[in-house]
Amino acid sequence: KIRMEVSDTSKLNISGNYHADGVDNAFADDSDVKITINEYYTDAELTNLVKRYVQVGSNYYETLEEAAAAAVAGDTITLLADVTLSADLTLPAGITLNGNGKTISGTIKAGGDLTFKGATTVGTFNPGWYNNTITIGEGASLKVTSGRMTVSYGNVFNIIGSIADAKTADKSTVTPSLELVAGISFNGNGGGVQFNITNAYVVLSDTTSKNSGATGEFNVNFTNSIVDFTKTLKTYMPTVSGLDPKFNLSAKDSVVSFASHLELWLNETNVVLDNTDLTVGGSFANAGTVTLTNGSNFVVNAPIMSSHGGNTGTIKVLGGTFELKDSNQNWVNEGTMSVAMPGKLIVNDFDCGTNGKIEIDATGMNVGDSVKDYIVFGTDTDVSYEDIQVTGKNLLVNEEGKLVAPPAASINGVEYATLEEAFKAATEGCTIEILTDVVVDYKWDCRDYATNGSHSQFKESVTINGNGHTINL
Repeated sequence: KIRMEVSDTSKLNISGNYHADGVDNAFADDSDVKITINEYYTDAELTNLVKRYVQVGSNYYETLEEAAAAAVAGDTITLLADVTLSADLTLPAGITLNGNGKTISGTIKAGGDLTFKGATTVGTFNPGWYNNTITIGEGASLKVTSGRMTVSYGNVFNIIGSIADAKTADKSTVTPSLELVAGISFNGNGGGVQFNITNAYVVLSDTTSKNSGATGEFNVNFTNSIVDFTKTLKTYMPTVSGLDPKFNLSAKDSVVSFASHLELWLNETNVVLDNTDLTVGGSFANAGTVTLTNGSNFVVNAPIMSSHGGNTGTIKVLGGTFELKDSNQNWVNEGTMSVAMPGKLIVNDFDCGTNGKIEIDATGMNVGDSVKDYIVFGTDTDVSYEDIQVTGKNLLVNEEGKLVAPPAASINGVEYATLEEAFKAATEGCTIEILTDVVVDYKWDCRDYATNGSHSQFKESVTINGNGHTINL
């Protein structure tokens, strides 16, 4: 068989011999020959015939192992067909692997920095150790179908897609730049990990975790990206003394979803959401610090207590909304949940434990303003508005959810709104307890309280206990 592509008017000049019907025939040089082509090889048939499965530069190889052995830094290995590895294969440092839409059956390991180009599907991918940088550039994709990928020892992942606006993109029309069917483990102690996703769609299936034996700093950054966790993300506390791991997750202009739980059990966890929508299908646990800014939305659809839920850390809503949906189970806050304008906290089936507190920063607010514009309690919430602590101003929240001035003083347990009222009520021998810093910004004539109307003397034997506060008269 022969495959030719010629136009109807082309002339084919043949020199040499050809064999037909058992008879050797010869052509004179430059003879004009008319050839009729009835059948030809497809691309796949031709590739199998010549066994050109892998290309490196202008050279072709029958196996990926042969191509990897020949490649050096700067080369591109291009798959021309699906390949099956006979054993785990380490790719040389500094090369580019162009999957070209083909599949590698087996395990490949990065022997150094590695760049992916085109679409690559592989059974298992090991990014290697010791500060390897793995790059999946714009237009490229990597799908790992079976083995769980471990990222450790200073690995850096740079995943770059072509999404223009993650908040409005239709992900059903976008090919994932990275898809890990068996999930990912952050592990090791060789300087931490950098996992950077920019303008890309990434799918992390199964459970993704920061392992209990890992240390170092683990930095995960999403920028204008869509990131789907089809199960759970967990950061475990160390089970070995002497480890000091840190887990940082930053998401900007992104859409992040967890089909199951988000469990951040590591104390040194810092999550910052900037104009990002984050949805948790299951429950949420936090022992670190979570901060919402710039219109971010954090929604927990099934908050439950047990090994999957609760807060012992800090949740700061500085902009956007943090919402715990109704799940018929009390989700317990043993840490701090704080809100500042224009942030909003919405909680259902919620309880503050012994050490838990809810705060509102009253900066920019005044007496009489309602905190209900920023903190909303559901019907099954074991917290009242009077339990809310106020920062930024010396105010309290009353049972109606409005900001009020704190009492200035008390006598024998009876509170007085102003210091002047307390002095008027004072009797000989009593103690006035000062409950807050007091500023009297008007002229105060004390003669009304004196034993002698012509002198500024208070009633005899009155004790003032400042309790560490300041009185400015």
